[in-house]
Amino acid sequence: MRYLLLLFSVSCFGQVTSFPSMSDYSTPISIIEPEAQFTIFQEWDFEDRALGVFQIDSFQNYFFQSDNTSVHMDGDSIVMDQINGVATRVYQIEQASGQIDKGVQGKSFILDPAGDRTNADKSELYFTYNFKFGEEFPVAGNGKLPNIMHTPDPGVNTCPDIDEGFWDGYNFKDGNRISDFYYEHSAGQPGQPDFCPTSTDQFSPFWAFDSIWPNNGTWYNLTQRCVRNTFTVGVANADGISEIWIDGRMIYQRDDIMWVNDEGEDSIFINGLSIGAWYSGTAPSRDGYHFFDNFTTYMPTDDSIIGNVLHAPHSVLPTPVEITDRANFFDHSITTETTLETDGYPSSLPISSDETWLVTAGGGQTATYTITTGQMGGGDILFFYDGPDSDSPMIAKLDGFDSDLSDDGPWSSTGTQLFIRISTDEGSSFAEFTGSTTFN
Repeated sequence: MRYLLLLFSVSCFGQVTSFPSMSDYSTPISIIEPEAQFTIFQEWDFEDRALGVFQIDSFQNYFFQSDNTSVHMDGDSIVMDQINGVATRVYQIEQASGQIDKGVQGKSFILDPAGDRTNADKSELYFTYNFKFGEEFPVAGNGKLPNIMHTPDPGVNTCPDIDEGFWDGYNFKDGNRISDFYYEHSAGQPGQPDFCPTSTDQFSPFWAFDSIWPNNGTWYNLTQRCVRNTFTVGVANADGISEIWIDGRMIYQRDDIMWVNDEGEDSIFINGLSIGAWYSGTAPSRDGYHFFDNFTTYMPTDDSIIGNVLHAPHSVLPTPVEITDRANFFDHSITTETTLETDGYPSSLPISSDETWLVTAGGGQTATYTITTGQMGGGDILFFYDGPDSDSPMIAKLDGFDSDLSDDGPWSSTGTQLFIRISTDEGSSFAEFTGSTTFN
């Protein structure tokens, strides 16, 4: 399925942070009308897959898997879901209770539409797909998501040798935040770390642009752009590019990467994808699920940004498979002035759990939430959004230990709706609070 419309999220981060308006936060955003054109190289939308268990041999055939030993799968299935209000087949990956580093991992060579790999190698490539963390997905810890790579890939936690490729990767961390990571050839160069993988998180206390925290049970689009570094008289330059967007909003951007260090014919191209998703960290206490659809490799045909040049940081990127009709998941709907409290209060929420409330005021009023008593632990995170979902402007994000949440807030919407989300730590949770909603 193809969709063209833009939704975006504006947010930031910090300990207890208040957020400026859209106009104050960044360059005003111009929504690009949906006439963008794309050259599609490959698409995987699962519509021709049978419902039920997705076996390893089916995975290998569907994704043109070349190395049978590199695939592991646990509880994968093709199931029905809805994206943009349309029923569709999607790929479900189980993250089983009590287990880590499970899920799926496999590689796929990039083929052109005719299936001829000799014409498919790219020095620049876009990779996009739609993804969803299940309603009860464990939100703490960390794990991997599908990404662009070059084979032969380096080993885990090992910097690539001169004749090896790279990983232009990203994973999810606390609260489902998307983070970048890289296995690339800059390691050991002057001014660069001597270890792999590296991440933007390691060099800055903040993230590049918008800090988008996907909400459980809700579909998002993730798009990645990778551009190979150049060479000067056979010497590799650290000018490779990595850019990542969620729902058209940029969250990471780098232009100082040495993806490859050998100008030989076999090493200068982007030639693979990692179709992988698994959960690490503390083993979850319940089953969780990833969902994916519409894996697509492509190049835009009407984008003036080509080659080793970055996009403007706050421009909006159209993609072939955008989310145009957000069906935001929430646990509780509050439509009256009442008490709002965490499940099981005054007991703390379970570890790696997520709870959400949509507060809706009637009659054109605004909604306010005031905590009267409560606390949070060091890895718990509390979000407030000015609107119906996590795409709305973030009012505040509270993280870190807080023994008295009544000192914070109150938090008010500018319209009729206020969205609240609490995500708890993977090791220990102290999150519990109660308070009241009022309409003004």
